Amino acid sequence: MSRSFAFASVFVVCAALTACWADPVEQDRYGGDIRMFDRSEDAQREADQIMADHCGDGNYEIDGWDTVVVDVRETPQGYEDVTELHLYFSCLVPTSPR
Repeated sequence: MSRSFAFASVFVVCAALTACWADPVEQDRYGGDIRMFDRSEDAQREADQIMADHCGDGNYEIDGWDTVVVDVRETPQGYEDVTELHLYFSCLVPTSPR
């Protein structure tokens, strides 16, 4: 299964089950990486909840945003990058390992 198909499948499942605007990609005791489906208020609110659940209320800061190339697809005009928007965050005080 291609990565772009998997991404589309996750988005469809999230949209069907809940207002899934943000999805944790990787987390450790120091912070993490969240895939954002857009930059809407709903997406930011959901990302804030993910960060608070992981680090604790008020115990996180956003390190930055990045557009990540996750796949390449062929189009009639050539090849095109498939990208995702990612938010990177840090826990101000590292969390206990789970």
